[in-house]
Amino acid sequence: MIHFPRTTGLLFLSLLGLMNFATGDTDLSRLDKSYQLLFEEDFEEPTLNRENWNYRTGSRQKIDSVNLADNVSLSDGRLVIEFTKDMVDGEQRYTSGGIISKALFGYGYYEAKAKLWGGGPGLHSSFWSLGMNQKNQPSLPRYNRIIEIDGYEVDSEFPAEIHTNIHYYIGEHVATGRLEGLVDDATVNTSEEDFIFGYEWLPDRINWYLNGTLIRTLKHPSFYGPQNVWVTALGTPNGFGDGSPVEDETLPGESSWDYFRFYAKPLPGVNLLGNGSFEYDNRNNAASKNPRDLHHPVAWIQEGDIGAGTLVESRESFEGMTYLRFAYEKTYRGAIRQDLTHIPNGTYELTARVRSSGGQELAEIRAEGFGGEPKRETIPKTQGRQWKKVTLAPIEVTENKCSITISTSSEPAHWLEVDDIVFARKGEKAEVEHVAPSSPKFLGEILLDDQQASFDNSDNWRKSTIRGKVGAHRYSKEPESWVRWTPEIPQSGQYRIEFYNVRYDNNVPEATLRIFSADGLTEKSIGHKGNEPEWIDLGIHSLKKGDANSVELSYPAEYSHEGFIRADVVRFIPATPSPFDEGLILKVGHNFVFDNLDGQRMDPSDPAITPVRNEDGEIYLPAEWALRTLPDFANGTLAPDHSSGVKAPTPDATFPTHQIEDIRYLAASEAGRIFGISVIDDRKTGIILILRDENRTNVPLERHLLNQANQLFPKN
Repeated sequence: MIHFPRTTGLLFLSLLGLMNFATGDTDLSRLDKSYQLLFEEDFEEPTLNRENWNYRTGSRQKIDSVNLADNVSLSDGRLVIEFTKDMVDGEQRYTSGGIISKALFGYGYYEAKAKLWGGGPGLHSSFWSLGMNQKNQPSLPRYNRIIEIDGYEVDSEFPAEIHTNIHYYIGEHVATGRLEGLVDDATVNTSEEDFIFGYEWLPDRINWYLNGTLIRTLKHPSFYGPQNVWVTALGTPNGFGDGSPVEDETLPGESSWDYFRFYAKPLPGVNLLGNGSFEYDNRNNAASKNPRDLHHPVAWIQEGDIGAGTLVESRESFEGMTYLRFAYEKTYRGAIRQDLTHIPNGTYELTARVRSSGGQELAEIRAEGFGGEPKRETIPKTQGRQWKKVTLAPIEVTENKCSITISTSSEPAHWLEVDDIVFARKGEKAEVEHVAPSSPKFLGEILLDDQQASFDNSDNWRKSTIRGKVGAHRYSKEPESWVRWTPEIPQSGQYRIEFYNVRYDNNVPEATLRIFSADGLTEKSIGHKGNEPEWIDLGIHSLKKGDANSVELSYPAEYSHEGFIRADVVRFIPATPSPFDEGLILKVGHNFVFDNLDGQRMDPSDPAITPVRNEDGEIYLPAEWALRTLPDFANGTLAPDHSSGVKAPTPDATFPTHQIEDIRYLAASEAGRIFGISVIDDRKTGIILILRDENRTNVPLERHLLNQANQLFPKN
């Protein structure tokens, strides 16, 4: 039976005290009491509820099994998935199956009670979340494979080993590591009795729970979008991973589930829409030459004329580097939509940043299906290239769902642009841990990844889907395997070398790195086995200009085939302190300012606010931005105010400004005099460096630093 509670507050909280794991029911006492039960499937009906679930069907050639709807049944209040060997299309095949939710689920707590088959190798039972890419399904997003959260994966050969995992599918398929979430607990054998497993998806972390105990936390998941729920038992007759092949005499086998439940809680200020800024790349490999599909933004249902809506990759976007533009060569209709389901009731607000030519027959933002009359707001004509914020509020959600649409119909002369769409609950902002920098960054560093031309390796390495520091990494278990990183050093000098050590429990215990430099050969042994990756400091070395220096990692002879070695990233950092570590970096024609490597827009609402150059080559800074930012910077504050809304300064003798069109500018040379700072203009690249006077020194690597600073800025 399926339950869709509309008012769950007091009733739900009163029931919580009666629920516990001893009786096999949900106990959220360790979690936030504001969680509400919004979906439940207890499999009490005689057949699967097809309004809510699809069967997982089809074959996967590389594992030699086929999923069939006939292998899925409901019996005694349980979902049963059978693993057996049958005649399929005239040949003997191993068969299995699964179910996939039709609805999408976002932030919340997911829980299932199950007993899995453990009678021998060959069955891979899982409870997980993953969106799908759908062709020819107008009611679903074309691309919605964003993040895979593996609540658990259990191989029937090892029923006491519960694996957790995260996979990302935006731009490149990478994972956090199958073994990182290994739970090997002899007291929890998933094949002997029911166990309760839950995973909690929050904006700043994902938590995994086994029988009410927190067993793993992953902080700062990279991408978000509501995804499908999968309950599957996949036949792996040739063995899963390093497992053994199936033994036919053990068949048939079955895994079964007693229930699936989904809970959500209010998250004020958190955007419940996936890909609201249109940044997600739908390619499997963003580094490839395959073109990005610019007509189908990830997570959004595209309606109307194909081609009327196009993603534009541009520095003029309000947020990130992409916005959506509606325009066409003939009369057109275009729209994008997201249908949010299983969200807590309450008061919400919908906002978007827009630019519009005006003149459309229709241009609106709309919310509907939330329990009241639809709300809509006409998108007005905007001025110049400035982004305008449109707001739809309050939206009183009473049906645990809401559909968000932006639509337009127009003659070809008119256009509409959209960015930064946010649907968030009103109220005091939820306590969410902000993402801290994952590692120090240094202006002037040379970072070499295993995907670059300056990386070389022997033939016996494989690319892993497990996340390294930059994308995935490589691994090998073969003796005589080696890899080499060879940097192009711009200036001879002292450099600190650091190695990103991708540590896992199945690695060899130790590995040796060899550094070839002007100092000669240096060897350093490192611990390679463990659970957490880390930067390893290899010391300061004298490096020659050019490509005469390198770092090597090779498989240690004493551990022949006993474990893996893993290679990802090495970085080379100038040991001489750089004044640009405490400076602001700008570029003519760009609406960005970088405080070291921390970049923000000078004014996100108006991309025209940029440094400019006159016919004589003199640089001008936007006066309003300079007045907000440079006094504090000159006094030692490295946190410039990038917000807008300060009135433009009045021209006078102490703050002379120049009018260019409708924006006031301050000559960069005048800014240096007024605030007692140094403003360095690199005429070749258009880069502007703003430093405190005491920081301006003769740096041997200045040209390299300027060129690297130039790489910070988008090319379009």
